[in-house]
Amino acid sequence: MNLHSLEPESSASAIPPLPRILFIAAFCQQMYVNTSALKSQSDYTIIFSLNYTMVKRMKKAILIFLCVFAFIFTVWYMQFGGLTENSGALSKTGLIHPVYFSVWGISVFAAIYANLLFAYKSLLHKRRFQYILFSVSAIGMLLTLTCDFNYENKLQYILHCTGSLTFSVLTGVCVFMLFLLNYQKSRMFATFTYIIGLLLITDLILLLIFQENALIEAVPILFALILLPTLNFTNLFKEKAYAAR
Repeated sequence: MNLHSLEPESSASAIPPLPRILFIAAFCQQMYVNTSALKSQSDYTIIFSLNYTMVKRMKKAILIFLCVFAFIFTVWYMQFGGLTENSGALSKTGLIHPVYFSVWGISVFAAIYANLLFAYKSLLHKRRFQYILFSVSAIGMLLTLTCDFNYENKLQYILHCTGSLTFSVLTGVCVFMLFLLNYQKSRMFATFTYIIGLLLITDLILLLIFQENALIEAVPILFALILLPTLNFTNLFKEKAYAAR
């Protein structure tokens, strides 16, 4: 089939024949225009809605999976040491099982901050400070995973502790601020603002008294891994106006 024959006869004498490749491109473009002209606005709306729904469901599945995986792996990782003993601290267990420790750190960081950033984007889309907390916290987790919790190597020990403290503090602040800034949206937000604040203060006091152990370190993490997907994908925190006082 001669593609040049598809050109309108009326314009053949006025316009020189296009080179074959250019004419094929022009022909395909015209076919697309003709086809798209037959589509209604409702067709585009339906297609866009279907794609948006699929992406939304996929994002939800990924965020929930990250939390479920991190939660199960944390509970499993804790069994390598005593829950209430200093020798069973998560960082000390990492000296014996460095690969598991790395998987634990990466999975926990990914699960918590993926859900945190999703929540901030949904509820506080004008805020930007969470990205700073996320970036600095990522550096803290990197130091925690790459530097050994080893007293004999003072530099690595200091860097590990600094990174661990940075991650813990900034993540706690990020979670607390998320609920504090939504305090007036519902009673559940108000209630969990107090619960989170009390949990962080209690955990800090216990850490100062008993020093690090798996239970003290893991409880806030496990709490966050349950709370954040509950916030993002249930109606438990649905916004309700306070009754007039």
